[in-house]
Amino acid sequence: MIVLKKHDNFSKRIDKFLSKLSFKKATLCIIDIHNTMLSENNIINKDIFSLIKRKKYNYFYCSYDGNDKRIIFNKNILNKNPILQSIPKIFTKKIGSKGIIVKIIYDYFEKNIGFDKRYKYNLIFIDDKRRNIQDVNKFKYKKKLFIKFKNNLKII
Repeated sequence: MIVLKKHDNFSKRIDKFLSKLSFKKATLCIIDIHNTMLSENNIINKDIFSLIKRKKYNYFYCSYDGNDKRIIFNKNILNKNPILQSIPKIFTKKIGSKGIIVKIIYDYFEKNIGFDKRYKYNLIFIDDKRRNIQDVNKFKYKKKLFIKFKNNLKII
């Protein structure tokens, strides 16, 4: 897990974090935590969990949260499940930073890992907030899919 603060050099911190992990040549699937992976009642979403259980992609959590206690609480809930525990978690304390964080992760993969051409998408981003999807969409990606998550995940 990494927590990025407002004045951190996001690129250096994320690159260092990613360099310690191992990945496969596959689609990046970046998932918001609050109200997406976890419901308002802190229940793990079954649709997204079933997607993750297929182990088809490289999964990440990327979540904005200014509350340290909630960051730890959310991390602990996810870490109770052995499948979800292994997914890298990136928390940011800077509003509007998801776009740049997703771009840094994407660029790292493009440069160091590569993408498998057999997959339909290089990037899947799942979030409940339109503003975050628009923030991520400001950057250029090859073969992307953005999902504004509400209640189910039938399109993947």
